[in-house]
Amino acid sequence: MSSYPSRKVLLETLRLWLRLPWWESTVIYGRDQNHSTPYLQTWSHGKLHVHRFFRGDADPDPHDHKWDYWTFPLVGYVEEVCVPHEMCGGLWEFENVEVPAFQLHYRRAEHCHRVMGPLQGTGSIWTVVWTGPVRRDWGFQVGSTWVPWRTYVFGQRPDLWSKSTVLTPTHEVSP
Repeated sequence: MSSYPSRKVLLETLRLWLRLPWWESTVIYGRDQNHSTPYLQTWSHGKLHVHRFFRGDADPDPHDHKWDYWTFPLVGYVEEVCVPHEMCGGLWEFENVEVPAFQLHYRRAEHCHRVMGPLQGTGSIWTVVWTGPVRRDWGFQVGSTWVPWRTYVFGQRPDLWSKSTVLTPTHEVSP
């Protein structure tokens, strides 16, 4: 018998902890509000973030981030990682990589990937993330072209860039 708490006990404890008042919560539904169910809920306090993925990335193109970060998955998952392929004239190859639970993983901001889904079964993917300082814009890799996220999400509509339409929940999601 293990002296560690079960996954169920750990996630229930985390859900209770995230109800404390200092967490800022955001729910993301998807590109152009094309999903009625949430994709990701984040709880943030400074550089510490907790992510709950309700599903894998629906965008067909992989994304990178604006900061280097450490991620500690509480549930293992599969991600599709972009690897530059020199023989293809700078095009990208994709590899499915298993990201095991309860192991710390360092990622550079340029780490380009898509979250595909949990390693086993169905359900949410939970990760604890510690971010470094913002050092770049983030975006999506579309073929051999990197596209800033605002252009990817809103197209050539700068009037929408300052609005958080992808962050507007239609209902409350609890931890």
